[in-house]
Amino acid sequence: MANKRMINIKLIDTDLFLDMPISARLLYYEYCMRADDDGFVDAPQKIIKLIGVSIDDHKILVSKQFIIPFESRICVVRHWLLHNTIRGDRYHPTLHAYERSMLEINNKVYEIQGENHSGNQLATNWQPFGNPDKISNSNNKYIVEKENIYEIIQNEFGRLLSPMECEIIDTWKFPIDVLKLAVKEASTSGNFNIKYIDKIVYEWSKKNIQSVADAEKSIADFRKAKERKQKKVAEEEKSITNYKELV
Repeated sequence: MANKRMINIKLIDTDLFLDMPISARLLYYEYCMRADDDGFVDAPQKIIKLIGVSIDDHKILVSKQFIIPFESRICVVRHWLLHNTIRGDRYHPTLHAYERSMLEINNKVYEIQGENHSGNQLATNWQPFGNPDKISNSNNKYIVEKENIYEIIQNEFGRLLSPMECEIIDTWKFPIDVLKLAVKEASTSGNFNIKYIDKIVYEWSKKNIQSVADAEKSIADFRKAKERKQKKVAEEEKSITNYKELV
């Protein structure tokens, strides 16, 4: 891998870049310095912890389209080719061949193949088919604005959703406010994946939960049960320790 990295002043001198918090800009510089020769960053979370910024700074870079995240948790600097041109005898292709195959280059800018842009929002061909504005169930019990739940999850995860994840989300038959609670609960638990949210939604469907109040009560009951279990385990471990000391 080449040792030198460049940053194009024309890009970082734009209002779009300068309007971001200093911490988000710092994270971008670090990504640029630590990326491989194709602009891919292997360990974004490690870098975030290393320099003392937050995951929110990563999400800002995603929302402003300065980086492209992948389900594998790596990311790529979107304007990498505007920053760096590496000599052929020093260039080493990225190890992330699968993610690289998902990209195309337009005017030296990486884009997801088939990606369309609207303002600062990312809209990709990974989004579900059907009415572009709304999704509703067959019984018309609820109507969910497509942009809400997908954007909420993408912003929370700091990456785009995969086709498989979108298919899972399409099976959730809950009001948007209830789904927001499920996403928040997963995030609070540190589980940034669709399967964990799907598990929450499945449990709520078995309990026939449809309101925010019912969902909040279910979350509270789950946490109390978890605390009781942890307390019981701690007491059992303490008893075993005391017994060993007596023996």
